[in-house]
Order: sequence, then structure tokens, then C-alpha cells
Amino acid sequence: MKNLVKIWLRRSKKGSYVYYLRWIGEAGRERYQSLGHSDKRDAQRQRREKELELISDVQQPEKMKLTELLEDYLERTRTQIEPSTAKSAKYSMNDFIAAIGDIYSDRVTYRHCERFHQYCVDKGLRPSSVNSHISLVKRIFSLAVKRGQLEQNPFDGMPLLKVPKKPVRIFSKDEFERILAQCFSSTVHFKKEQACLVCNQITYTERCVRSKLISLLPAIRHR
Repeated sequence: MKNLVKIWLRRSKKGSYVYYLRWIGEAGRERYQSLGHSDKRDAQRQRREKELELISDVQQPEKMKLTELLEDYLERTRTQIEPSTAKSAKYSMNDFIAAIGDIYSDRVTYRHCERFHQYCVDKGLRPSSVNSHISLVKRIFSLAVKRGQLEQNPFDGMPLLKVPKKPVRIFSKDEFERILAQCFSSTVHFKKEQACLVCNQITYTERCVRSKLISLLPAIRHR
């Protein structure tokens, strides 16, 4: 381990040799302190004492429990994120606390994160929801690391669940012709709410396509 304070034997103006302590102070400036003697053993002792003094002067990050970390996150980001995002982050963090307990944030390990992952799965959440929970809590810890509140993020390296892609709904020729027939029927009005009532058995994705067709109808009729 590199010493914070070094000893330096230097010749004084009077011609005798004395030990100095040398260290890096505030603003990166090099500082010196004359010990006034040439006893190496005593100089080493004073060097260790000076190191302890400097270490104790360094402000240590305040320890926070997970509930306190959440409150701090919500307060610091209240003007940076949407209210809905803050609400989701609070919900996910409360689940995290329910899974591992309200422990100090610097005591959280990768094992705790794995326990939270399993907690979400056992709760019956979909893979996409599990991933969302993990991402939101990981974000809270990432910001804490950037602010110097924590040394590392325990969620680093945690893989997300694979989310199966939804199959693409492809219209058959007959379905497409029926949709066009409905679009050109006399019951169609150029409003989405009324268009959805024309054929209420069509799925949401199909209704979106149908609405798009209706919006293009004026251009089609002028061809």
C-alpha cells in the first residue's frame, strides 16, 4: 500500500541533516513539515501519526439505510425525472427492501441483488417487469456511486431476463379486403373513436392499422 506521507532526509542551512514529512495537501499542493531531528525510527513513527491525522480529516460518506437512500434519491432527482418515473422507482425500491430488509446501503452485495431478482420472479412478475424493477433500483445505486455515497454498484454485472418477442400479426388477403371494405362503407366517419366502433371484434393492433387506413382515405379517393 502506498504511503500517504513520506519521510525525506534533507540538509538544513546550518549544515546538519534533518528529516522532513512530505505529503499532498488540499488542491493537490505538496506540503512539508520539518521534524527537526535525524532519528529515522522516530521519523517513521511521526510519519504514521501524520497519516492517521490526514485519514481522520477526510470526510467519510454518511451511511444510509435503503429507505434513506431512496428518500435522498427522490429529493435530488425531483426536478430531473418525471413524477411517473419517481413513482415507479419508489415502488421498485420498496420491493427491494421487502426482499432483503432495510439494511445499510453499503452492505448490499451481489447476493442481495440475486435475492431481489428471485423475489420478483416468485411474485409472478413478467420478465419485462422484472427487468424494469432491477433497472430502476440499479439506477438509484449508480447515482449514489457517482455522488460518492457508495464505492460500487452491487447490481453491476447482473444479467436481465430475456423477453420473448410478441408475434407480428399479419393480415390475410381476405382480412385486408374486409378492412378496406369497411373503410369505404358509408358508416365510416373520419374519427378514431367512431372508426373503432365499426368493427369492435378487431384487435387493438388491427384497429391502429385501420385508423391509419382511414387517415389515408382522402388521398386514396383523389387518385
